Order: sequence, then structure tokens, then C-alpha cells
Amino acid sequence: MKKTIASAAVAAALTGAVVAAAPTAQAATARNGVCETGEFCLYYNSGNGGSLVDLANSQSDYGTGSGCVTFVSAGNGQGQCVKNNAASVWNRGPPWRRSSTGAATPGPSTRSTRASWRTCVRS
Repeated sequence: MKKTIASAAVAAALTGAVVAAAPTAQAATARNGVCETGEFCLYYNSGNGGSLVDLANSQSDYGTGSGCVTFVSAGNGQGQCVKNNAASVWNRGPPWRRSSTGAATPGPSTRSTRASWRTCVRS
């Protein structure tokens, strides 16, 4: 009986160690210059080239001047204001919509060009 209880205790301890060591999902880190799952990424150049800014939440105003949202990764356009300078987009997050018309943009993990989107917010 003592052996059975001891074996059960060891098995429970090992199971707990395995569960504790299991990796956990991490949320995307906005504006770190990496287009991660869950983000909406704007690129300075067409074809998803040049510098990018990665957004994890709605952005109602990209701003101008010293307070603007800027392209953060290395490449053409780094440090430039995003407003009126983004040439392509990669939506790696939930569906977004165009705020001016409410029309749906492509769903997650799709790529597009400036002609198919404007100021985007989560629907």
C-alpha cells in the first residue's frame, strides 16, 4: 500500500513538472518591427518591402509631425511617418474593416496594396 501511494505521488509530481514546462502562447508585441501573428502591418514600399510598423490594436489617427506613428524596422522609410507613406499591408490579425465605408478588407494572413485599404480599424 505504501509503495502504491509513493508511486502515485511520484507520478503526480512528474506530471506537474511536465505541465509546468509546457510552452505558453505569447501575444504579439506591437511596434517591435516584426510582423507577428495577430498584427496588422504597414510597409513603406509596395510588395511588403522596406520598413514596417506592426500594430496590434486599432489606430484611429496616425498623426503628423513629431507625434506621428513611424515605420520602425530597418529598411527604406525607417523613421518616416506612416500617414500617407504606407504602400502595402499584411493583415496577420482578425478581420479588419475600412473605417470610411465599413467594407471588409481581406481576412487574416492576407496581403494587399494601398488601393484596397485606408485607415483600418478592427470591426
